[in-house]
Amino acid sequence: MYNIKNLVERINNKVYFVKGGGDYVAMDAKTKKHFTGIYREFYENGSLKSKSYFLLGIHHGIYLSYYRNGHLKERAWFRIGWPTGMFISFFENGKLRSRGFTIFCETQFC
Repeated sequence: MYNIKNLVERINNKVYFVKGGGDYVAMDAKTKKHFTGIYREFYENGSLKSKSYFLLGIHHGIYLSYYRNGHLKERAWFRIGWPTGMFISFFENGKLRSRGFTIFCETQFC
């Protein structure tokens, strides 16, 4: 399906991402199949940078990102790759930066 050698954008111990059709798809490095599970990224100091859930290579579920100090930076929900529901972002000191709501739509005519 993809020419993985040319399309790898980022490599992790377990998951790598390929660009396909304008979007990134998460692939399992061991099986070379679409990744399903929890993907975590870490800062160089070992603290958690982000945590996201994937279903068959596509964002599906909650996405969380963190500042280096461990405070929550962003929280958003995805449904089949599309942001949906409440999203919230915070300043590094933990105070609310912004929040909003998105509606998932399977077509562009909602």
